[in-house]
Amino acid sequence: MANQARLGGGVIGNGSDNNLYTRFYAPAIHCQPPQATDLTDPGHPVQSTTSALLSLYARSVNDPLPALVPLGDPFTQVQGRPSLQKTNLYREQVDQPPAASRAAASTATYCRNLLEVGLSKVELDKPFLEAFGSSPDPGISNDLHLFVLNRFTRLSWLRGC
Repeated sequence: MANQARLGGGVIGNGSDNNLYTRFYAPAIHCQPPQATDLTDPGHPVQSTTSALLSLYARSVNDPLPALVPLGDPFTQVQGRPSLQKTNLYREQVDQPPAASRAAASTATYCRNLLEVGLSKVELDKPFLEAFGSSPDPGISNDLHLFVLNRFTRLSWLRGC
């Protein structure tokens, strides 16, 4: 409430991958992602998903190749450098196993899986994404499939793939 009063009534969009998945990708492929009440804004609780919920869901369906947080994730770096300790702390928060070594949290392995599995999945879902009819940002693309591909390339770039 204090932040709302200080910042005004304007709504700031969340460009997160969770938001993209929950509001666009999942509905396009006729999937209902796991959701829980977001209690961070008590005046306006909404149903949303989080990285932790998505990780729990992936574990519950025995995903054979979960996207484990790699050393190159910007959220796990310390002063711009990869940190195994921070990577493992982040993994713990989203119910992922810790990496025993830097090699076990390899960004190169993450990138290889992202390209081989992730891109294949986006292409498999292409008819559904194109039929959905809108994207989160028409300035990037009106087509959800092309928007996701754009996001995919930007994610790859951010993580040093």
